[in-house]
Order: sequence, then C-alpha cells, then structure tokens
Amino acid sequence: NKDPLYLSVDSRVQSAFYEQLSLAMQKYQTKTAMGMLMDSRTGEIIAMGSLPDFDPENIGNYPVANRTLQTMRNPYELGSIFKIFNTALAMENGIDKEYLVNKPFIIEDKFGRPAAKITDVRSFKPPRPYLNVEEIMMMSCNVGSAQIALDLPDGAQKEFVERLHMDKALDLEMGRTERTMLPQKWGPVEKATVAYGHGISVTPMHLLLAVNAVTNGGFYVKPTLQKRGVGVVRAEKVLEEEISERLRAIMFRVAEETTAKQARVAGIKIGGKTGTAEKYGPNGKIDRKRNVTAFVGIFPVDAPQYTIMVVLDEPKGYPRTASYNAVPVTGKILETIVPLLFE
Repeated sequence: NKDPLYLSVDSRVQSAFYEQLSLAMQKYQTKTAMGMLMDSRTGEIIAMGSLPDFDPENIGNYPVANRTLQTMRNPYELGSIFKIFNTALAMENGIDKEYLVNKPFIIEDKFGRPAAKITDVRSFKPPRPYLNVEEIMMMSCNVGSAQIALDLPDGAQKEFVERLHMDKALDLEMGRTERTMLPQKWGPVEKATVAYGHGISVTPMHLLLAVNAVTNGGFYVKPTLQKRGVGVVRAEKVLEEEISERLRAIMFRVAEETTAKQARVAGIKIGGKTGTAEKYGPNGKIDRKRNVTAFVGIFPVDAPQYTIMVVLDEPKGYPRTASYNAVPVTGKILETIVPLLFE
C-alpha cells in the first residue's frame, strides 16, 4: 500500500498564471511566456507555466517546442537580474565606495587597450555623477555594475556562479534542466558583462533558485512538486543572512521607486528586479529588435515566503523592456494570487 501523493501545485494559482501568461502572449505577441511561483523556504512549486502548450490528448498535432517546459529547457541571457549577484559579491568582498556613472565606461584588456564600451548612460539618467553599490543595483546601472565587477577578486564571479549551481545542468525531481552557457574565459570584458547578465545564459529555473537562495536568508533549496513541511527540507547555506537582508532592502526600493512599480499589490511588501536582454540573431550578432524580458519578485519582503518569476521571449511593441511587459504581467498575477496565498 503506497502512501498517497500530495502535490504542491495549487490549481487556483496555476490557473491565474495560465490566464495572465496567455493574455501576455496575445498582447505582446511573444514567442513564449513563462512563469513560476515557489515557496521560498520549502522549494515547493506552487505554479509553473510555459506557453504555448499543447493538448495532451492530441500530442502529435503540436510542435516539439510546445511540449517543452521552457522554464527548464531553454537557457537565456536574463540581463539585469544578475545585478543581484553582482551586488551580493560586492558586499561579500567589502566593496564600499562610489563609482563614476555619468559617462560611458571603457573596458580595457589585460594590456590596457580599449576592448569594449558600455554606454547605458544614454537611457539611464543618474541623479548625480557618483553612485554607491546599492544605488547602482537599484537604478540598474550597467556602467556602475561593470566597474564593481572589475574590482572583485579574480575568480570570485566564477566561484559564486558555481556556489549557486548556475554552472551546469540541474538534476531535479521534475527532470533535468538544460545546461548553462558560461564565459569560456573570465577576462575583463567577460567579468564586466556578466555583472549585468550578458555573456552568461541560464534557464529560468536556474535563476529562480539562485535568486531565492540569496534572498531567503542565504539557503539554496531544491524545488519539489510534492507537498513537504519546512522540517524535511535539506538546504545548503550559500550567503550570509546580513547580506541577504541588505539585498531584500534594495529589491524593495526597486519595486517601490523604479522599474518594478507595476508589480506592487496593496497590503503586501514586494521586492523585485527586472531584466531585459537583447538576443543574438542567426548571424551571431546582437539583434536589437529581439529581447527577452524577465521579472523576479520576493514577498513579503521582510521575511520572504514566495519567489515569483515571469519571462517573456521576444515581446513586440515598444518599449520592449521588462518594466513595460514582464512587470505588469507579474502584477496582474499577484493581484489574483496574493489573496489565495494568504487566506
């Protein structure tokens, strides 16, 4: 006699995800739309959606892509969400200074020759010429993030990526994820661009688990589709509680003051971070008309119980940034599910 199997998925929450992701696909004419909600402490998956999907009774009528769980199988460059990790590394390594952010930044190679130029100052309007580590993350400044990364000890980024299990495929209860794509070498250009999520591709599941770990008090928890109590969770300590707390405070300000305002819901404090990354075209060059946009949120921000993520692949319309599509989609989902989660 086998014990009954109790699933962690809440059909009401799953339904809200499905409805809003479907509407997002229509509104922004996306290639795919994905979303996940996980219990921060137990790793229980409350909802996970990947569209377009298929009718299980007529499986042969659908392309393989529709039958693929994109949250697990498709690695993306997920952009500025990686600034959370860059900031955590800065705090861990005691970086406490201000950086000049009001002009483009030239990255030099090991011989001191100009190798790349970061120019987000055109779209990013700094309130003053120099910003500190917290402000650089809050205002999602690439120029500042790159400079922080170049001040980190050699090997620190690679070690952190490995510590958060973003360096390889994950063997999870619900299957194996696709493997990630990391820089082949970690020279000055790679260090600078990884700081804001370019030149590194991970699946949405990798990113959800990593963000959850650095914001829930510093514990990496593997996901499950089965109900389980907090007592049976095996977690791995990956970050100090004090740094986790500081990251949550910045993410709260992002949701209150900057790109994630449309994810706010009355009655609950939410923290978040947006990410927008341009995709590569068939010729291997960046295609500025094709983006992936993402939002990751934690709530309640003072003592997180849930981590949420929404990813839209190639949204149309303008502007094509996360704050104009992934964030409002998340906000609509949260409006529906928050009353269900805190009944």
